[in-house]
Amino acid sequence: MSEGRTYGGVAAADRVAQRRARLLDAGLALFGTEGYRRVTVRRICTTAHVAQRNFYEEFGTTEDLLVAVYTRAVDHLESVVWSAVPEFDGDLGVLARHALDALFRVLQEQPALARVVWFEVLGVSERVEAVHTDRTETFVTLLGRIADTLGVPGDGRDPQRRLVLRALVGGVSEVARRWIRDGFDTARADLVEALTALMLAGARLPGADR
Repeated sequence: MSEGRTYGGVAAADRVAQRRARLLDAGLALFGTEGYRRVTVRRICTTAHVAQRNFYEEFGTTEDLLVAVYTRAVDHLESVVWSAVPEFDGDLGVLARHALDALFRVLQEQPALARVVWFEVLGVSERVEAVHTDRTETFVTLLGRIADTLGVPGDGRDPQRRLVLRALVGGVSEVARRWIRDGFDTARADLVEALTALMLAGARLPGADR
């Protein structure tokens, strides 16, 4: 068995993990700058310094890599938003400002990630669309968790409340999409203030308060 072998002081499992990480990093950089449809396996492997046979061992197709890159990016965005909750527990307005600013800061500082999440996964295939839809819904669940943590009245099982949360996530997502498309030409602080007002208004909508 080769699982325990080391080469250059690095175990086989660690080498596989490092190779996968390089492919994910290369995919993010290339998909987020050159566009998913323009990137080839050869280009990805050259950027990642990985042999093509190793690429196919990990992902099989560029679509598989896109899904993995997108999933990792969304996981990161979710963690950024959720990390704002413990520090500002108890005040929805304060939390919304800090969570939104943290989210939009990542998009501004990592435009390749922003482009992958909001543009490059669209229209690729039914499979990718399904992944995109499912992961967008996790932000609805995340917003519900934040509301519960802050003690915002409402029942997470109430379909009406979920519709309100989905509308809020959709509003934030559309603002983000246009901001990314327009080259971040609006001050981040202005976006945060406007969307904080949206969140506070949403907390008072029917379904959010029952």
